Amino acid sequence: QHKAWEMANKTVMDAAQSQYDVAAARAKAAEQPIAAKEATAAAACASIVTPQAQFLLTGVVSAGRKNAPVNVVTITESSVKFATNRDKYKLKNIPSDMFGSFYVQADHYKATGEQKFTTNRPVVVYVTIDSRGDANLKALPDGFTRYGSLAFDHGFSPGTPDFTKYGVVDFPMYKKAFPPGTHSFQFRKGCMAAWFVQDAPFSLTGVVSAGHAKAPVNVVTITE
Repeated sequence: QHKAWEMANKTVMDAAQSQYDVAAARAKAAEQPIAAKEATAAAACASIVTPQAQFLLTGVVSAGRKNAPVNVVTITESSVKFATNRDKYKLKNIPSDMFGSFYVQADHYKATGEQKFTTNRPVVVYVTIDSRGDANLKALPDGFTRYGSLAFDHGFSPGTPDFTKYGVVDFPMYKKAFPPGTHSFQFRKGCMAAWFVQDAPFSLTGVVSAGHAKAPVNVVTITE
């Protein structure tokens, strides 16, 4: 009787194992297409590069003494025509790290009214102001800090009386960061000046990552 019970029990267990094996095989077979689809989807997602929003500068206003036309030009080299109402005037020695920025080409002589713009990204605005008579210190808009200098050229040929008289003038430059949105600033007195708007570089600072072992924290750029 005991032997018969063992055989019956083994038969039941073998049958259960067989049913389990069949069910497991079916489950595995069902999972394989899903896993393949998930892998395909993951690969497709990995290949997607989300485009960064195009840098836009709109609604530009530049108050000037002569109310000259306002153009926005892209800086591609180290010099640019200074104003829309002065053909020969140029700004020179523009540093290469400002290439790609927008230059507001307007009246050569800025009034104390609004210098205004709208942008969809964080930006840095640079103003450059005539240094003669300390105009740069008297006219500097609020919140701007010193950042190098540009050279202002009247366009006279070297060796001529006009070049000897006027020469090349130092135009100190100042900068201020602005978030996305509509902003304005004013020169504190009328002056010869100009301004640029540059897409602000992305920066990540003050990174903290609490961990069990208090390991060092590095920030690396993903390139592959």
